[in-house]
Amino acid sequence: MYENLKIEILRILGLLALFVVIGWLSQQWLLTALVLFFAYTGWHIRQVYFLERWMLGFDKEAAEHLSGIWRYASESISRYQKTGRKRKRRISRLLQRFNETLEMLPDAVVVMDDKLRVEWMNPAANTLLGIGRKNQGSKIHSLIDNKDFAAFIDEHKEYQTLEIQSPVNHGIDLEINLTRYEKGQYLLTAHDITELKKVESIRRDFLGNVSHELRTPLTVIAGYMEMLEKEDMDDAVRFGISESYRQTERMQKLVSDLLMLSKIEMRKDAAAIEETVNVCQLVNALRSDALRLSNNKHQIHIHCDRHLGLMGSETELSSAFGNLIFNAVLHTPENTRITVSWQQTASSLEFSVRDNGPGIEAEHLTHLMERFYRVDKARSRERGGTGLGLSIVKHVVERNGGIVKIVSEVGKGTTFICEFPTDKAVALQSIA
Repeated sequence: MYENLKIEILRILGLLALFVVIGWLSQQWLLTALVLFFAYTGWHIRQVYFLERWMLGFDKEAAEHLSGIWRYASESISRYQKTGRKRKRRISRLLQRFNETLEMLPDAVVVMDDKLRVEWMNPAANTLLGIGRKNQGSKIHSLIDNKDFAAFIDEHKEYQTLEIQSPVNHGIDLEINLTRYEKGQYLLTAHDITELKKVESIRRDFLGNVSHELRTPLTVIAGYMEMLEKEDMDDAVRFGISESYRQTERMQKLVSDLLMLSKIEMRKDAAAIEETVNVCQLVNALRSDALRLSNNKHQIHIHCDRHLGLMGSETELSSAFGNLIFNAVLHTPENTRITVSWQQTASSLEFSVRDNGPGIEAEHLTHLMERFYRVDKARSRERGGTGLGLSIVKHVVERNGGIVKIVSEVGKGTTFICEFPTDKAVALQSIA
């Protein structure tokens, strides 16, 4: 750079010196200036001509005619071109490797534009979805004949999943995901979950069968334990019988929860039961049970819209709402205020259970709905908790079209909220 700049500066100084000498000798200063200016400009135009021929590849030797600042420009362009070529080769290799990786994936991958027209797909898309090269440019709706899929795509349910059967092989179950990964671009993926569903089915059947088989012997054992408790015996023996009876009751509760969860999961793909549920009447009955559980040591208040009913399964909803109310009793200290609400908001039907107990730390909130998850395991076992209650709540509410939200602050209390769509509302005063 500096060498070429020196040459250019020397060229300009030489022109100035020539202008002074010729102007002084001829006394034609203006004419001398014009001649030298046009000569200098013509030289630059010639340099531009050589630079353009070199850049366009017409004359690779044209760069040899460049000097000064134009030589520097050509050298800089040459460096950038070499860097660009290296970057292009590196990006091409990465892109080729990426494409090869996508083609080897067992999951179907389909790239679509903003109109949901197919732009690219991997081989698995043809195997699982029946979408091949011949379908490029076609709308995804016309390629997969499934009402649930069409609704899923039309609503652009990003970051959600849909389970459907493969349109190519009805023995394959697929989990569909839709993601917008840049403006005007969508990525559709389909994952084969056939084996996973089989394993889940086997697990549900196993739990259901084992729980069912355990129910009868546990009932017999609990009956004899209860009978033995009433007999006169040594205090140590009485304590052993009492503890055995308590653990048997806990096992009965666990079996009951497992059976309920198994039934709900087995009904997952079946149509939900639609019957009119008088939520206020249900909640008042549950309040009475909760007060007996608490020995009237908790303050349980009901705020309920008695004219608002809910379409759903009364048995399932009773289990879900009962679990929330009983949990509030079991996991808060005496004299805790528990408020149960049922109302319609602007966007949903809302059932909530709020307490002013110790609250739950944020790190536990995302795991509370998992099976057998306990915040305080020792305390939960002491109070007879099975770790399945909130999992049952989640499954029941989702099966009845709702979602569960948890809001908690340590030292201020916890609120469990079940939101249901407004189209499940029933005006109870209109029912004979």
